[in-house]
Amino acid sequence: AKLVFDKVQLIDEPDNEINSNDEVKLKVHLSNIGNYPATSVVGTLSSQSNVIEIANETNNYEAILVGESFGSNQSFEIESKETSDEEIILNLLCCI
Repeated sequence: AKLVFDKVQLIDEPDNEINSNDEVKLKVHLSNIGNYPATSVVGTLSSQSNVIEIANETNNYEAILVGESFGSNQSFEIESKETSDEEIILNLLCCI
């Protein structure tokens, strides 16, 4: 299996943005571009930014078949603090 980032889906976020002092649930979708299915995938979300906190940092993914995209079973939960124009980078580490 070879997993790559596909998209981020914000859950129940009316303006579809992460704003200052906002609590956001999101799903990270992964695509399997490898030759074998990916099973028992665990994703851990992290960031070195001090303007967000990640409440639910680890999620499980069901089997991601070859050529398919799949979002995590649960949503990741982040809370933003007072933000500026700082770019926030989120990292997702996946273990199969």
